[in-house]
Amino acid sequence: MKGPTMKTTKTISKWEQYRDDLVDGISARFLLRERTTALERMRAAIEKATVAYIKADPDASDDITRVLSAAMSATTRAGYREAGYKIKGGWGRAVGGKAGAPCDPLSIDNFCDHSYRLVGPGGEVVYMTEPYTMNATGLEQLREIAGDTWDVSVGAAGLHAPGSTIRVTFERKAG
Repeated sequence: MKGPTMKTTKTISKWEQYRDDLVDGISARFLLRERTTALERMRAAIEKATVAYIKADPDASDDITRVLSAAMSATTRAGYREAGYKIKGGWGRAVGGKAGAPCDPLSIDNFCDHSYRLVGPGGEVVYMTEPYTMNATGLEQLREIAGDTWDVSVGAAGLHAPGSTIRVTFERKAG
């Protein structure tokens, strides 16, 4: 038979809290400095290998761009997966209207390329497209699509050819 348990509340002084916060801050700064140092070493190694590769084969810059782009894409994919998102090809069958994607990607004049969707842990869907360029007509179409239903953003960190494409994100507005 278990006896009654007594909850004890330990009060800590302001000094102890300050000390703990300071230790946590120093640890965080140390980890950040270590991470930054490791990333800087990685960047320097990639730069050194790139220079050597191009010296050996001056026409190889496209190869290097593709390799680095693939590494950036893999990093982005891993981040999505770690956050609980599933990456699905295309925008699915139901396009347009409230039940589906923001628009029919085939009807878009000039910016729907490399389209996919992210399905979140709660089933929410974020639609993405990654064109190489976007002209004034495409920007106008984005404005029209956004309206009252969609939040539209344009960024750089995509899955397809990072550094060469732009990422257009469509998220349904709450409400």
